[in-house]
Amino acid sequence: MLTLSKSGIETYLRCPAQYYFRYIAHVSGKTDYARLCGTVVHNLIARFHKKGNPKNPFYYKNLDTAIKTWGYDWWKALEENSEIMLSRTKAQDWQFYNIGKGCIQKYWDQMFGKPAPLLIEKRRRARIGQVELLGIFDQVREVPNDRIGHWRPDLIDSNGNLLPGYLPQIIMDLKTSTHDYDLRRFNATAELIKMAEYQFPLHEDLQATAYTYLFQEHNNGMLPLGFVFYYLRYGKLMFTYRTPRDYITLKNSIAHIVGNLDNQSFPKRIGKQCTWCDYISVCRGDRDYLLATPVTEMDLMFGAENGNLSGIPTSVEFKKPTQLRMRMIGTRRKKPLKPEQNQQIDVTPHIRTFGSIIELPFFMEGDDEKKDE
Repeated sequence: MLTLSKSGIETYLRCPAQYYFRYIAHVSGKTDYARLCGTVVHNLIARFHKKGNPKNPFYYKNLDTAIKTWGYDWWKALEENSEIMLSRTKAQDWQFYNIGKGCIQKYWDQMFGKPAPLLIEKRRRARIGQVELLGIFDQVREVPNDRIGHWRPDLIDSNGNLLPGYLPQIIMDLKTSTHDYDLRRFNATAELIKMAEYQFPLHEDLQATAYTYLFQEHNNGMLPLGFVFYYLRYGKLMFTYRTPRDYITLKNSIAHIVGNLDNQSFPKRIGKQCTWCDYISVCRGDRDYLLATPVTEMDLMFGAENGNLSGIPTSVEFKKPTQLRMRMIGTRRKKPLKPEQNQQIDVTPHIRTFGSIIELPFFMEGDDEKKDE
């Protein structure tokens, strides 16, 4: 049976070719500062809730110890992943050190002394249609009875009790990204309709839908109160919820993917996401890139005796990557192989200018915010 995770579903819907490279061809991926920072922060926060001294709310004795641990984990992760970083600079090393440190501080300040999560980094599986759906819950937390009405007043009966079919629990997903669906950060006087439109992706997000489905399947048909994205940089909770009616979108997306996988359909979906895609090199194949220079002299187009020809695109080439064979694999993604076992594909891009060759970066610095994990 085919296994699909939330990431797999989103990857295929974003770009079928990217899905092929990652899940079928198993081309080695890359990482960047945003993804690496998110991973290290998640792992450290999970360790906050390890069993330790019962007198301490967290595993670590104090915030200073937690921050020191963050520093150790961060610099170690950078060194261990240096060969697969899309780009690396000393300035960004420290920039994301401070971002992660801020996330750890915010979590400590806001969650210190609060009840521990019921579940932490819990893997869940359930069948949906023709596939096995896979998800990993960052946390599941119980909501005190006197706070249920704050989250879901529609689920409280006339006697103040929670309606049947629901558990007083919330699924929580930790985010280290900057996007938090709060339009007021940019427009303090935004109209309610504009704020609601800005949050449309939040309330249609497939992760919240998939995880609600998994929660229900593992809790005898009981639904959670909702799903919370916890944006650690700002210490904000963004709440949404799902009902079984929302499963229609999830099931239709899965059916769409399954049908296309059966037909081995992996078209490229070209867009801005290509700029930071891990597989941009193998996607281009053996064709040269073109690198255009912005031109402001209109005489170049319309004619002049001494027109500047600097706007002609420069040819950019790579060494031809190893041919990838199409094969269908109806299972979940295999564990990444060790570096020396990975398929060796030389995809280093080069730019050829006046006979000389210089390296062309995969993407420009500053694009790290486009990836979340």
